[in-house]
Amino acid sequence: MDINFQTAQQKTNTDIELSTKELEAIQELINDQIIVQSPSIENNSLPQILKERSQSQNQNLNQNQIKDLPASNNSFGVRMQLVSELAFGKNHISIFRFKNKQSEVYSAEIIKKEENTQLLILPGSLAYKQQNPKMTVEYYGVRSGGVSGFIKSQVTGESFVMTEVKGLGSLRLATNNNILGLKSFRHEKLYLPNNNIAYLQALMGTFEISPPIKNKAFNLVTYTELRLNKAIALLECDSFYELEVFPNNSVEIETSQIVFWTGDLLLDEAKNDDEGNLVRFSGSGKVYLSLEA
Repeated sequence: MDINFQTAQQKTNTDIELSTKELEAIQELINDQIIVQSPSIENNSLPQILKERSQSQNQNLNQNQIKDLPASNNSFGVRMQLVSELAFGKNHISIFRFKNKQSEVYSAEIIKKEENTQLLILPGSLAYKQQNPKMTVEYYGVRSGGVSGFIKSQVTGESFVMTEVKGLGSLRLATNNNILGLKSFRHEKLYLPNNNIAYLQALMGTFEISPPIKNKAFNLVTYTELRLNKAIALLECDSFYELEVFPNNSVEIETSQIVFWTGDLLLDEAKNDDEGNLVRFSGSGKVYLSLEA
């Protein structure tokens, strides 16, 4: 799967509480070159962080201010681990895994520090936000046919609906049972069927979104075109796989299996479609297909 996951990297933002043992474990991985230290923390290396954390904890213990590590580091036996992160200018997205003996879930922290950076999140996915000085979450939709047409489009799946985040601050998305991944885009197009919008948890960067495209395959697949100048997509990534399409070698795909596609692909009705709802992809690009039963 060409989902371009970033190698797990330690984040040094002070609002993320990791224990000394966790930091030491990450440092060992860096020393063994299993993970690569992010350039953003070159001036504030993990050894220095460990030294400062140790000094701070010793000082607090000497002053009898605390008796143990902060409860947030190991609250009710739950471990929080940084899985991956990607930056867009001063903004970035980090993915965390929360794990106990019974299960594990994933969540993402999004920090927006630049006004001109666009940010969309999946409706209903927000857990909490911290604003500085003000961050607003607004309803957002792209559709054709005016307000009355939009009401109808919500029922028929002909609308692209996300939540737009404006202003500066940080937010945390609600936990997700599926594995989350990050994918970078630069001068690329992404085509997303509107009934599969849940796969896209968040989109941050600079981009344009077109209304749902109507063509010969409109009755089978209604999709929105996202023209991504430079952007980071937060995706549910354990539920699909990649199929590459080459020129002069078209492929016919059942519509219910399509998650999204990228590149310069043409979508048309499949010829001699006797079974199922097949559409034909031709050209050059990649189609991502569902793994869900």
